[in-house]
Amino acid sequence: MPPLPEPGPHLLRVLEGAVIDFPAPVLHRDARQWAATCWPDAAQPGGWARALWWTSPYGRGYLPVALDYADVVEFAADIPVRRRWTRRWMPVRWYGVVVEETARGLVVYGPYPNPGAAKGVADELRCTLAYFYVARPRS
Repeated sequence: MPPLPEPGPHLLRVLEGAVIDFPAPVLHRDARQWAATCWPDAAQPGGWARALWWTSPYGRGYLPVALDYADVVEFAADIPVRRRWTRRWMPVRWYGVVVEETARGLVVYGPYPNPGAAKGVADELRCTLAYFYVARPRS
């Protein structure tokens, strides 16, 4: 797998409520793809739980589930790799943090190599926002 690019903002288009852009680099038609909202949960394997987004009824994109500002999102796929008589799955993962959500687009900051790295950025965003609301002068 090539190294991840530096994290940055990505505008993902939204059409009729479905996110139609998939930022993970998946170019294999047999790949098993999904998108999800993730959060820490010590009871789950790997310490993370996820709410899988629903596939759009039109078959184009994913309908976000349980999504809010500074949430960690996962765009992922398992790509089949055949060697002789066996098939293995190569994982492709793209983690980001929701920065803004509108009817026409979803701005996600990423990619990060794992959900923990994305959560660190999400925590900083929430602290900055909380500071803004507490520190601003009231009229």
